Amino acid sequence: MSGELLIAFFRFVPASKQALVALTFSLLLCGCNSGATLQDPYIIAVESGERLTLRIEAAETLWDEAERGVRDRAVIRRALKDLAWNENQPIGLRIRSLELVFSDTTPEGEADSRALAQLMLPIIDDPLLADTIAVTAAERDWVSVTPALFRRLAEVSADEPTLERIETGALRLLHGERPLTTVAFETALRPRVIRDSRVEDRRARARRAAFDVLGRLDPDGVRTRSLVGAYEPDGLEPEVDLLVATIARGMDQLRVVPRTGREVEWIEQIMDGDDVASAAWREDVSAAVARVDAGRVPRVEMRQLEPIRWVVAHRPEWLDATRAELLSTAEARLEGRNTNRRTSELGIDRSRLRERLDDWSATMTWGDLITLLVLDEAVRSPDVVRQFFAHTARDRDDVSTEYGGILLAGPDSRPGLFRAQLFVPRVGDRISDNLFIASEAMIASGRRALAFYHLQVARSRNSKFAGPSPTDLAFVRRTGRTGIVATSITPDRLGIDYYQPDGVIVDLGEIRRPTDG
Repeated sequence: MSGELLIAFFRFVPASKQALVALTFSLLLCGCNSGATLQDPYIIAVESGERLTLRIEAAETLWDEAERGVRDRAVIRRALKDLAWNENQPIGLRIRSLELVFSDTTPEGEADSRALAQLMLPIIDDPLLADTIAVTAAERDWVSVTPALFRRLAEVSADEPTLERIETGALRLLHGERPLTTVAFETALRPRVIRDSRVEDRRARARRAAFDVLGRLDPDGVRTRSLVGAYEPDGLEPEVDLLVATIARGMDQLRVVPRTGREVEWIEQIMDGDDVASAAWREDVSAAVARVDAGRVPRVEMRQLEPIRWVVAHRPEWLDATRAELLSTAEARLEGRNTNRRTSELGIDRSRLRERLDDWSATMTWGDLITLLVLDEAVRSPDVVRQFFAHTARDRDDVSTEYGGILLAGPDSRPGLFRAQLFVPRVGDRISDNLFIASEAMIASGRRALAFYHLQVARSRNSKFAGPSPTDLAFVRRTGRTGIVATSITPDRLGIDYYQPDGVIVDLGEIRRPTDG
């Protein structure tokens, strides 16, 4: 690697990581040659019992012999690639093996290395290995790795600045002066991925990831709206033209700008549904959103559409209320309720965990407060309370998973009421009795839902788990949904917590088992 490229990367690396990155690249560049004579380098390289330095020397000897024609290059490439993939191998050996594979400048080797980078980057476990691939892609001008870089970025914790990642630096070096928002938008529309039996899945994942990163880079949606507005259909890929047109319709009719890949899929479901119910719902929501003062509420989130529609029909006074008035209403409703603080994560200081409305009073928007108030109505409605306790009984009898589903306004015959529609997890989604996995069927069925919900009721006294887990928070951030979690406090009481994609958590207090059941 050239010194100039390393210096360029340091512009994108925070000071706290520079020493680690420098150590990584010094390992890559050192030959680790001790002059030892290796009798059987192939066996030594793959033998886990040998010292790391000997194994690295053996790998280098193998590659040298392959380059000189002493060994079959394809066989050695495959062996080194296997070492790089194997998460049970020492990271130093994995990185050096990958570096040796990437050093192959033959046309066949270069093409195979690009494909390897595209496959490994989104799913490998070690950040140093990912950094190696990102740096190499930038150095070798592997533009085809762009979708994989976005997939890696999309998995970054919400607490880590996207612009400080090495993957971001690689994208900037690959795409020059072009804005990253533009690169993300174009990648989302036309993700160039390896064309094999999984091509459709790869395209869907790359598209979601690129939209996810675009939403992080453009949280207020201004740049996204501009990119959609400037798009000119060329007729070469009708499905792409249709996608952009659908997003544009959602912006125009519903005032929403999707911020994640899942929200893009959600808006497609909303806008493309041609059944009578979908058309009627769109008309109602469009009319409801039109009544919201754009000066006071410049933007509406997709997860707020159904709550706003319900408010127009059943609490019109909330629609005309200011943010301060909605906050006052919510504070009055929540005052005096029993609450429970989550304490389950060992090793994490939860003493400053914010789960109260006053913790978020300065940041929750008008639409957030509308959503919270409607969901507080929903989880305290007699139908939903009975359903939650009925679902709790089923969940507690099933020790393989948590249960969950969607909260809906209706059914249509009783439009002022609410219901909880349960989606029992499939066999493949049953990972733990302390984890709920939302199925694709549930996500698709929730296009007009108020929120997603799940239960934490493995034990009748489960208060230390009250509230969303880090996994729950990551799910709503990725999908753009509002979440409700019900936790068993006693056999007859459930604690209810509201949470949203930006990390807001509000304890709504407890609900009690109905006396009739």
